[in-house]
Amino acid sequence: YEIGVRLVGSEMCIRDRSIEEVVTGADIGIGGTTSDEIMCRERWLKSGATYVSFTRREFEPEGWIKLDKVVVDSWEMNMKMKHFRNSAESGVFTRDNLHGEIHQLVHGQVPGRESDLERNLIHTTGMVAHDLAMCHYVYEKALENGLGIRLPFTGTGTPGPAD
Repeated sequence: YEIGVRLVGSEMCIRDRSIEEVVTGADIGIGGTTSDEIMCRERWLKSGATYVSFTRREFEPEGWIKLDKVVVDSWEMNMKMKHFRNSAESGVFTRDNLHGEIHQLVHGQVPGRESDLERNLIHTTGMVAHDLAMCHYVYEKALENGLGIRLPFTGTGTPGPAD
């Protein structure tokens, strides 16, 4: 079982349920596991949802082609990853299916969301700097909106600021 968080309006709901239950109905799903197992399925994403995958094959490769847009950090860097390369080389998801890379999206070379109904995937397994920037952005937005929970300090490492 997995513990997940789903934002509903301006309230945060803590759910002690399966990943499917957490992702289903969420506007944005953000992964980040070190597992080689598939953690999220295409059929779980509702209309208008975006899923951000930070690792390996976290989002089922067969589902990529069924989404409206797939954006990666770097095609070349991702091709160095075994699972990604296998999907591309077997034709499950090829560069022709790719909407674009993050730098193209940011510079307006490819359009962003064009409909409230789009289901999109952002896959950033190749470049840690993008992962950190995205996590920081989500963290700052949560702070601005008074969302999130502070996890207790476990006694190892360095605790963050109290607030």
